[in-house]
Amino acid sequence: MITLYPKPNFTHRPIINTPAFARRNKIKASEQMTPQQAKIEASRIASGGMSPRTWRTLDLLATGGVLSSHWLPPLANRTMRSWCDLRLFERLSLDSVEIQAHFSEMGLDEKKPTLYTLGPVGVELATIRHYVAPAGGYQSYTPMRVMHDIATNEIILRLADEIGTRGWGVDWLGKYEGVLTDKSGKYTILEPDGLIRFRKDGYERAFLLEYHNEDKQSRAALKVEKYEKAFTEGNWREQWEVETFPPVLVVFLKAIVGAGYQAAIHGKKVNCTYYGKTLKAILEGKLDDWKNINKDKRENILPKEATA
Repeated sequence: MITLYPKPNFTHRPIINTPAFARRNKIKASEQMTPQQAKIEASRIASGGMSPRTWRTLDLLATGGVLSSHWLPPLANRTMRSWCDLRLFERLSLDSVEIQAHFSEMGLDEKKPTLYTLGPVGVELATIRHYVAPAGGYQSYTPMRVMHDIATNEIILRLADEIGTRGWGVDWLGKYEGVLTDKSGKYTILEPDGLIRFRKDGYERAFLLEYHNEDKQSRAALKVEKYEKAFTEGNWREQWEVETFPPVLVVFLKAIVGAGYQAAIHGKKVNCTYYGKTLKAILEGKLDDWKNINKDKRENILPKEATA
């Protein structure tokens, strides 16, 4: 879990600081790094220390898996290159034209996006720090898979920015931290795309997130089935530290997916509450007003400005 709000206060400009480890032990990105090498480098970094901005970058990538550079703390270009040389971070080497096309299709106006993920050393260090193995392997993912996670994180971070500026604290559990098991702890029941928690003066409100980038209805029914099973069989009170099952925010690239959710729960008794919205509406800043799919009506569901 990472706390998004209140944000850390980086009062100084980024420092151009080439880590001593990178100067001594530069490993080419094309070279295969063994798990043992990654563990050794992670231990060396942990003992040598990093700047607050670098730790923050590690924590964000550990939670989100992959992020566009505009969501990361500003690090000097030379410093970022040094950490990439050390395999703490990796710049994704996907086809830039194809990625730009995906950004445009989603409605993201970022030009020439630069995408980062954790390198093998970063994965080791994040596992030590967070006690959960973060996502890895993004270099081998298809652009469609990468863009699913980019969009998921864009939704989470835009919601966090909006609610955080209203005076609420915001916490984010990524999909690997939010994996839900049954009450025995042996079997995985649900893997939500994320969980976001808002808190203020002892009051908390949590939401789960599901993002769909496909253009068919069929997966909606499967998702509803999984969430209903999670409600009855999952260990969600202990694992997510909530008193009531969080409502599910369903965001979709194509409106047909929302229709799929509506069809899946129409006329049925369901335990979970599902709220729907298009990705386009999220990117346009329409964050408060959601469609309650269960009741087929619109509701303002996000916390308002905190009062003194």
